[in-house]
Amino acid sequence: MINLLFDDVKKPNVFLSNAPIQVSDHPLPSSYIEHKNYILSNENWNIYTQLSLLFKQFLDNLNIINPDEINSVSSFIYPVIMNEPYFHIRSIINNSHVDFGFWSHINPKIIESLRKKKGHIIIDISTEPCNESELNAAIEALKDCSQFPNDRIHLNLSDQRYVNNKNTHCFPSTLECHAIQKFSKLYESFDLDTNLISKKERRKIRNNTHYNKKRYLLLNNRADKQISGPLVVHFLNSINALDKGLISLDNKGNNFSEIFNESIKNYSNITHEEIPNLSNYVYEGLYLSKAMESVDFNIVVETHLNRDVFDWPLITEKIFRNVSYDMPFIVLGPPQTLYWFRQLGYSTFHPYIDESYDEINNDFIRIKSALKEISKLIALSDTEMKKFKNKCKPIHEKNKQNFLNRQNELKVFLTTLGCTF
Repeated sequence: MINLLFDDVKKPNVFLSNAPIQVSDHPLPSSYIEHKNYILSNENWNIYTQLSLLFKQFLDNLNIINPDEINSVSSFIYPVIMNEPYFHIRSIINNSHVDFGFWSHINPKIIESLRKKKGHIIIDISTEPCNESELNAAIEALKDCSQFPNDRIHLNLSDQRYVNNKNTHCFPSTLECHAIQKFSKLYESFDLDTNLISKKERRKIRNNTHYNKKRYLLLNNRADKQISGPLVVHFLNSINALDKGLISLDNKGNNFSEIFNESIKNYSNITHEEIPNLSNYVYEGLYLSKAMESVDFNIVVETHLNRDVFDWPLITEKIFRNVSYDMPFIVLGPPQTLYWFRQLGYSTFHPYIDESYDEINNDFIRIKSALKEISKLIALSDTEMKKFKNKCKPIHEKNKQNFLNRQNELKVFLTTLGCTF
């Protein structure tokens, strides 16, 4: 049994949720059996922001308690989701500050129990990046237990480099758990159409949706966020390959020329061009599961192109979802994105794809190198593509097993904290 402690069953611990629906409208029930049904029910899907996806695989073993029930259990875990670690990490660095320090938000009953070595706090910092210097400062701050039981705090990070520290771990991230959903059967397939309609209605629409077989998938609805999105669409247009893929693009590409020319304004080596209307080639939204089943490989446009803002190797759901769907992919993202993905135990597709682009620091040259590999895959005949995908099958199987291994590592760790299964 995992005793999860919440200050208030109507909201997440410590940090507010950034969900579109306020979780406070949907309180957590106290019974873990009700809790399981509650999380899986359609009406309350935003509970994901209250319960870290770390614990989603253990629904049958959850018992939700409040501070008044601490004495009724032998151990507990106080789960915290740090939705904005870029800002919130400072509450750990200055954890004893009386106004904004982490401990200023914790119920005295909980602090007293932690001092008696009765429970643990697990803070999930895997949803967004933070700066490495501040993370190091936070880890250093947790070594000081003179005022508060900082030794009872565990940080779950998306970075394998910190696993040797007793307070830091690299269990499956929120984005990892959320994306590897089809294979793990823990989550309903997530659709790009995020209108708040019922799960039954979404499933009906999805089941009645069919896409023609295409060579590639390009999920690019936020093409205005960074240059690699517009560049790959421009490139595919230049080689007459738009009709060979399933492409999502905001506003169906009607304003693509404006987006493209705005995105390249700081790149003198790229020519401003008028791009034709793309509405005949793109979708404003795609159903992910159906789209993945209709293509041979995925062109991944990661959230960030470089680490100018964050010096953090964040791997997002855009990459992890390919594990679930046995999908080869090429990524347009920061340098060493594939390297850090492999550090989590996953494999990529070298030598079947030349992934040397991942080591190129120059953004423009890295994109050009990745686009070259994209064009090679698009140019394969159906027979050649079939051979390529057969070669990739052992990689897919290894990656799925790696996810299961990572989940099991979490289970073993929770056992050391007094949880039973």
